[in-house]
Amino acid sequence: MTWEPVRLDGVTAKVEGGGYGVDAAPAVGTDALRISERVWSSFRIIENWPNTNEDAASGTIFGPAPGGPRGRYVDATIAWQTRGAGADAVIESDPLLQACGWTQVDGALKFDYTLAANAHASSTCYLYGGGLLVKALGCRGTLSWDLSPGRLGIVRFRMLGRLGGNPTTQALPGGFGYDATAPLATVGLTLTVGGWAPAISKAMFVQNADIQLSEDGNNADGLGEFDWGECNPFFTLTARKPPLATYDPFADSAPPPTSRVIAWTLGGTQFNRLKGNIPNAFVQTPDPAESQKMADWDLRYLMRVATPTLTSD
Repeated sequence: MTWEPVRLDGVTAKVEGGGYGVDAAPAVGTDALRISERVWSSFRIIENWPNTNEDAASGTIFGPAPGGPRGRYVDATIAWQTRGAGADAVIESDPLLQACGWTQVDGALKFDYTLAANAHASSTCYLYGGGLLVKALGCRGTLSWDLSPGRLGIVRFRMLGRLGGNPTTQALPGGFGYDATAPLATVGLTLTVGGWAPAISKAMFVQNADIQLSEDGNNADGLGEFDWGECNPFFTLTARKPPLATYDPFADSAPPPTSRVIAWTLGGTQFNRLKGNIPNAFVQTPDPAESQKMADWDLRYLMRVATPTLTSD
């Protein structure tokens, strides 16, 4: 059985320091994330093995009692409104970033996140919605960062985790402690592709991690860890078509392909800035596009060789 998605009213998340799937008990006052896109931010409970027992003989036209579901887990989509912490501290989305495989490094007045090949952190997420509290343990996931111009920035997380017991009745509590900094609109990005500063109409970074559910008969509910061993990030960009002398994607994609650095900065105030850096982006053959009755290119860049970096400073 799979629930219909339940709209999220509130989320708290915390990195699991006591081991995978050990409830980190995120608190409303210190571990909340300000969710956005509440039409899409939602969760559902999935029964991996419903065990309805329909194939067992009973001697009547009715089957025997069901065995009870096992392998129950939570699938959550969480859209986070981008902004900094307002101080030399981690941003609200830190537990989800780490659970998506981004290793945190506390630098000088900044926090850097780089994609790790293994040893991914996990987080506990408390999900409030529909008058219920649902606890998701051992969460890991993947993300995308929407850089559509002019709009408030959004990072969308898809998180999977074990269901930590039956949902409980819970009115939405007060006292959610959010970062007080202003949300960041996608303007003044200073986004560059090598030496080209495109006129952007759409852009998105997609982590594209393939999250897997591992089965484990030794576990109480038959589920092992959620994790991913394959990740193929890409970056999409729709931009005004420049002269080929300014930027030539055909030449860059011809063998042997040429890589470019893609870099951008969202926000201009210290401790309310988020940055992205892709060291090796390989463009694919462009598709023609159009916006505002002008010629554009739809560009897709594959990330290879070196890991991308996200920075809060």
